[in-house]
Amino acid sequence: QVVKQRLAKAGVEDKAGAFAAAKHEAWEPAASRLRENLGEQAALLRRIMTENDAFKGALASDASVTRRQAAIQEVRAGVDKYEEITSDLKQGARFYSDLTAHVQQLVDTVEGHVEARRIEREELLEDLRGFEEARARETADRELAEKMMAASTDGRTSAEAERLKQLQADEALARRLAAGGDGPSGGAPAP
Repeated sequence: QVVKQRLAKAGVEDKAGAFAAAKHEAWEPAASRLRENLGEQAALLRRIMTENDAFKGALASDASVTRRQAAIQEVRAGVDKYEEITSDLKQGARFYSDLTAHVQQLVDTVEGHVEARRIEREELLEDLRGFEEARARETADRELAEKMMAASTDGRTSAEAERLKQLQADEALARRLAAGGDGPSGGAPAP
């Protein structure tokens, strides 16, 4: 205010103040209507709240309305429970679907391992059979070789035994002859 007075004494116009005053005058009717409107809204809000409280009181005292509200609440609770159960079922279905896929993968893996162990067992049994057959062939070959050696040795022994018997018989004959025996008819066995 003091600045405006000094400027007015100095002869300088207060254009900013004049502009603000003009602006204020232009907006004043709108601001006035806005204030009136706010007052009316506050009064209407109080009236609506009063009417609503009266309506709620009337509803609370009416038994049919109370039953209807209770039924509506039960239906809402049922719908909420249905949606919850549906959601849980969908989640459970996803879980078991995933579980089934994982179990099938596990079954496939186990079947692969079982098949690999079966093949490995067959190969080991085949190797064992081959080993046993080789050992049996070795044993049979050894026994055959021993029999052949024995037969070869027995053959020599038999021939030597025959020669030895013949020599003994010849010696006995020679002694008898030397002792004065009469040869084969003298009781000595014939050669």
